[in-house]
Amino acid sequence: MARITAEAFIPDLVKSSISMPALIDSSLYIFRKPVQIVIDSNGDSREMASAANGFLLPNRLLLHAGSGPSQEFLGRRLNFIRGTRPIDGESTAYVCEDFVCQIPARSPQELRSQLENLIK
Repeated sequence: MARITAEAFIPDLVKSSISMPALIDSSLYIFRKPVQIVIDSNGDSREMASAANGFLLPNRLLLHAGSGPSQEFLGRRLNFIRGTRPIDGESTAYVCEDFVCQIPARSPQELRSQLENLIK
């Protein structure tokens, strides 16, 4: 029903996209799979966060997780987060599409590569 509604407004959006910003924003979740980026770290995760924020992905959710109580809390509510962990004690990013995660990115460069492949 949401897809049908959004599609009905496409001609109006083509004429004047600035007239319906909320429809454009919500349509991103209808027409593209949501993207979740989980950065799991026990320490400094700024480089990974910087890599994740370097891409325009309006339909994404960026989560910072640690292996402590916050990880347990999120894991009880979001199943895909249960298996994320820092690898070898280093910040590790997990790029997930529709709650299915890719191979862990162990460096900002790997994270950038995975995100570039998503937007192609």
